[in-house]
Amino acid sequence: MATNVGDANFEWVRERDFVRHIQSACDERGVDVEWMSDYWLARLSQQDQEACFVLGYNFPLNTASSSKVASDKSATYCVLQSAGIAAIPHLLIRPDSDGQIADTLGSKLDEAGLPAVVKPNSKSGGMGVRRVTSFEEALVTGGDLAKRFGALAIGPYVQIEHEYRVVMLDDEPLLSFEKVLSHDAMSESVNGAAGLAKHNLLAGAKPELIESDVVIEDLHEIAERTMSELTLRFASVDIVCVDGELQVLEVNSAVSLEKFSKSSENHYHRAGAVYARAVEACFDK
Repeated sequence: MATNVGDANFEWVRERDFVRHIQSACDERGVDVEWMSDYWLARLSQQDQEACFVLGYNFPLNTASSSKVASDKSATYCVLQSAGIAAIPHLLIRPDSDGQIADTLGSKLDEAGLPAVVKPNSKSGGMGVRRVTSFEEALVTGGDLAKRFGALAIGPYVQIEHEYRVVMLDDEPLLSFEKVLSHDAMSESVNGAAGLAKHNLLAGAKPELIESDVVIEDLHEIAERTMSELTLRFASVDIVCVDGELQVLEVNSAVSLEKFSKSSENHYHRAGAVYARAVEACFDK
């Protein structure tokens, strides 16, 4: 049974496939859903079990600290580097008390090398990702981003051959797909910085299920190790192939499959199956 508390002013929130997936999973399992905050917050309850909340795409399956680490690009890199897991470097740049980044930028840029990529340190959905080719450009670009996003991460600019996403729940891979660039996006990425974020599904990349068993096996191994080191139960691990080597790009403890779900009927059902497993895990105690 479902109820909604609040005035749904944002149609796109209410019309998310995610809402449909959660509602369907709960209906099939006898879980009551109370939608709040214009369908951005859901209170799930079942019989005598303790109720729980799903906020946005965040399920109550990870600890607060593990979720914070996963949402922090530089922190995630530090953990994975310490564990010997190959990962794209993300070095922290935090503005000083006056909002300036020059004092820390130089040393971090020396470590990252040029060209480099500057981006928000916390999750941004591909927004604010910039390629820089000099200290002066990094200072101007970083200063502008710092005003909007606060802490930044900087790392080497790499040519990504493939980018994959693996959704994990309790050491089990539930879904694996590649984010495939469109022809136009491939041309942009070759010619400059414009294509940097185009592997993001929001920016036009297309999700394709992976057919190679060898690739899937390698992806699952690195995803399982990543989840274990970050002490996460439910998350998606983004993995890139650079010079033939798989490396973790970032980890998302808020599991959004909205663009994947909308890309085909098959993908819609696969996304629904992932969220159904997550709902089950909320009450599997």
